Amino acid sequence: MTISSIICNLNYDPTITAGEFGVVIILLFTLVVVIVYTFATIGLWKQARKQTDLQISPFLNFDIDEKDQFFIKNYGNSPAFNVVVDRFSMVINDLPEKPVWKVEFKTIPFIGDPYSVN
Repeated sequence: MTISSIICNLNYDPTITAGEFGVVIILLFTLVVVIVYTFATIGLWKQARKQTDLQISPFLNFDIDEKDQFFIKNYGNSPAFNVVVDRFSMVINDLPEKPVWKVEFKTIPFIGDPYSVN
């Protein structure tokens, strides 16, 4: 008697021995374990993919230096191409008069080395 005959052809003998029943239970348990492991592996793969995308993406930081000049630094591991920054207003709360600066950039074609200022 084979496993396939136990699962697929149960009509040949209405009485199933304890050994045959044990085999079916073990197979069903193995199936559940494989399904759970598959979903866990898919979740890990998705997380690894997100982390890889973040590691190879540019990470831009907009800042102001001591001379009140704006600059963008790339702290990521890859260059940023065709960077577009929308117009925005900025209020500096540290100053007593709280000036409002309106800032507008043109398209920046390339921001490269993470340790250089463009």
